Amino acid sequence: MLKIAICDDIEKELNKIERLILEYMTEKGEQFEITPFKHPDELLQSHENEHYSIYILDIVMPMINGIELGKEIRRMDCECQIIYVTTEPEYALASFATNPANYLIKPVEREMFFHTLDFVIPKINKDVDEIITVKCKEGMRVVNLLMIICCEYREHRIIYHLNSGEQILSMTLRIGFTEQLATLLENKRFIQTHSSYICNMNAVEKMTGSEFFLRGGMVVPISKKIFAEVRNTYLDYRLGKEENL
Repeated sequence: MLKIAICDDIEKELNKIERLILEYMTEKGEQFEITPFKHPDELLQSHENEHYSIYILDIVMPMINGIELGKEIRRMDCECQIIYVTTEPEYALASFATNPANYLIKPVEREMFFHTLDFVIPKINKDVDEIITVKCKEGMRVVNLLMIICCEYREHRIIYHLNSGEQILSMTLRIGFTEQLATLLENKRFIQTHSSYICNMNAVEKMTGSEFFLRGGMVVPISKKIFAEVRNTYLDYRLGKEENL
């Protein structure tokens, strides 16, 4: 089920947005899980263990404003949709840093809000619940594919680098790296760049002649033998995503 997080320090505004979402669900026949937060810290804490597809954020809030909150969310989740709702139009330009889906001025109009949801919902990955099971020392871990930014093969084990900064170390493999992650490579967003690296192309911030620079600071090598293939696949993927926006 698609999950929506709302964050606004004014309870009246929080309740209004929640009511609008419920009205949208009734009118469109959709089913969402809605989680309201009155403080940005509460949302960030929840975000460490929970994945939301849509974030609806106020901007003027205590401790951390909605722009900074959006940047932190975007750092950890390159797939989500962010919608701002605020009384302050002057933050619109600054909000572009988080690549928001829309910037709505309060009081939020029902028609515009519904139009925004109509726009973002088709853009949310249909495989949001696609998972991979990792056998590690602690037992079996189930990991959402959207949380993986890179897989690294080292000493017959796989290190799963997650966008939260966590690393999961698999047990020793009995088969090869590529064979072990064949299912992952069937997903169009993942690409093998090297005999020891597979990365999520949505996490790429910059590409050079020999490396991918990923969100969060990780650098992934690109093998010279397959550089042209990797470059073309990555460019086709990025251009395809932009054409569908």
